[in-house]
Amino acid sequence: MARYVDDVEARAIQKDGTSLNRIRLPPNPSPNTQWIGGYKLASGSNGIANIWVLVDNDTRKAINHAVIKDAFEGNVAIAETGLYKGIYRNLRDKGLDFGADPGAEIGHARPEFRFQKEAYLQGLMTEPKATEEIFSIPLWGYSRQKQNYKDIFPYHYHWRLYMPLYDYGDLDTIMKAHRHKRKGIPEPFIWHFLCCMMKAARQLETQAQSHGFARESDVIIPFDMKPKNIFLAPPDSNSSFPAYPRPHIADLGGGCITRDGDVENQQHKQRWAYTPGFLAPEMWRPSSDPHRRAPPNGRILPEGTLRGTHTTVWQIARVAEMLVKLERHPQNIDYQIGSPDWKMKPNVLTDIGPHPGQNYSMTLRKLVDTCLNFRPEARGTPQQVLDYIEDYGLAECQGMDTFGSDMWFVDQQHLKDTAPPPPYRLARHALDAAEIEKARRIEHARPYLRAWGPEKTRQFIDLGGLPLESLEVEYSGNAHWWITDPQDLVDDNGGPVIPYDRL
Repeated sequence: MARYVDDVEARAIQKDGTSLNRIRLPPNPSPNTQWIGGYKLASGSNGIANIWVLVDNDTRKAINHAVIKDAFEGNVAIAETGLYKGIYRNLRDKGLDFGADPGAEIGHARPEFRFQKEAYLQGLMTEPKATEEIFSIPLWGYSRQKQNYKDIFPYHYHWRLYMPLYDYGDLDTIMKAHRHKRKGIPEPFIWHFLCCMMKAARQLETQAQSHGFARESDVIIPFDMKPKNIFLAPPDSNSSFPAYPRPHIADLGGGCITRDGDVENQQHKQRWAYTPGFLAPEMWRPSSDPHRRAPPNGRILPEGTLRGTHTTVWQIARVAEMLVKLERHPQNIDYQIGSPDWKMKPNVLTDIGPHPGQNYSMTLRKLVDTCLNFRPEARGTPQQVLDYIEDYGLAECQGMDTFGSDMWFVDQQHLKDTAPPPPYRLARHALDAAEIEKARRIEHARPYLRAWGPEKTRQFIDLGGLPLESLEVEYSGNAHWWITDPQDLVDDNGGPVIPYDRL
């Protein structure tokens, strides 16, 4: 439980749906709707998150889902200054101020009382009218609560962030499922992951430069990149890799904005959050060395090495390495002053996992190895990585980059229409066995079929063009589908069918 609140206070917060009606969600809900919740989603030392569901009382079905993240911060500045100056206007114009300053009208928060870093960074990455997918969790709104809980610190604040529910879970969900089944993660999915994350790395630059006070060199660095901080949007038959969930960056609160001339970056004094095992070489400093082997001013990279997009590229590759090795908790890299570069670089070229499906191509391994280079300047840019994927990676994807697309359905229908009749009829027991196997495979395909919708599912079952089972990803515990599967969510009296304490 969050250290700022006890269980009783947490339950009160869990039931508080303040400002949910400010969320702008298409389609416009009918008048006879209600938000029900909250259902506990997660909790940690600095916050709790709960699920809320917008229900149409006439049909008793869900219209949409939201997550309220209650974050508790102590001894932090809430004034908008420095590299974050002017970002509030960007968030306000997007309709994301749900009450950032309790002492002012909504949309008119005072500069000294409106800054919350996670909301600012997530809000910059939010584009309500985007024409292309943004590979980051959007912010729907943020506010600061008036009430305080347990004055542990002289100053502390209770912030609320509103965002969509990612019912496919996070990348760690997939890793757990594959470890449980002792099955390697399909190589096409790792290519898909790299493609999405490198696009995200580009967007961390362009979106950081999208507000009025930004400079051309501005960039957001997430810093706390790891499988649990990469959420999964549903598969989409209108995007590439239609059968796979789409990775989105989450939890930008541990990151920061930097730019050319950023003194804190130059002096290696930026404040960030990170997870052991995911520390890029340029992030290392003596204070992050648990054994304190380095002198106070020791360096493992040349003076003047800064943190930037190359840091994000390294961390993306580190996660890709974990997907290849199927390791959820990597060991710390042994950074030592004077040690040769190759000793401070993970081995992804020759480390072959024990499970079926871990015989990944050298094309993939070499790309990940390059992005993990100890020297930031040798890793390549996100665009260079995307070009490499286009030129060499898609050839390793066994058709999964187009499986389930509109053109794929056209091709499958053509194959079915022009296929010759079978040379002989199968025996009844063979037909029965084939139907049982087909039903099993269709159930295994449920994660992407539920996202494609009933019409495409019916067409898909009729065509019967299933991929190799080894190319499908596994999920742990059906993620959060318990709240998003089609079902009645309220009873005759308007009460919740699913108890709020189910978790």
